[in-house]
Amino acid sequence: MKEEIPEGIEQDTWKKYVESLEKKYINEIESELYSSDKPYEFLGQQNLSRLSETNTSRLKDKAYRLAIKKLPDLHKLKEAEKFLKETKPKWMTEEDYGKYTELAQKTLGLDGLIKEYNEKAALLEKEKAELTKNIEKVTSQLEIINQVLRDPTILERIEEYNNPFAPGNFINLKKIAEFIKEVEKTPQK
Repeated sequence: MKEEIPEGIEQDTWKKYVESLEKKYINEIESELYSSDKPYEFLGQQNLSRLSETNTSRLKDKAYRLAIKKLPDLHKLKEAEKFLKETKPKWMTEEDYGKYTELAQKTLGLDGLIKEYNEKAALLEKEKAELTKNIEKVTSQLEIINQVLRDPTILERIEEYNNPFAPGNFINLKKIAEFIKEVEKTPQK
């Protein structure tokens, strides 16, 4: 494409030949862009001086889009942290760098919220288990009180390991049971 028109070739034929070489050259560059890990840097190493401004601009746009696609997934915590630690790539626009930085920061913020949520959820689960245990204990106590009111001798059949009452409360319950027994022995008028 750099050579001068050889003697004996018509201007029109030479122009078509150079255009076909340019298309072939562009296709080669595009093919390499897709397989390159760093498409924008790769394009910078190519000689684009003989290409038209339109084709050069189109290649740069394509390399930029490919480079953007090859950015790490900033929705992942480690990738977001890594992106924020590194400096802005030279090829990236300030506008895009701002957008991707904001996305990485949101990922970090979201991770913090997820950790906080999980801690609170674990605490709530612990409190729920404790509350459930207390509800079962109170329900058991109420059931025993109900049975004592029907049959005061039920306390004699409660095993030590099966007693849900604190020692003082159990003594008071025994006193109530004795009182009920006395009332039941007393003849009714």
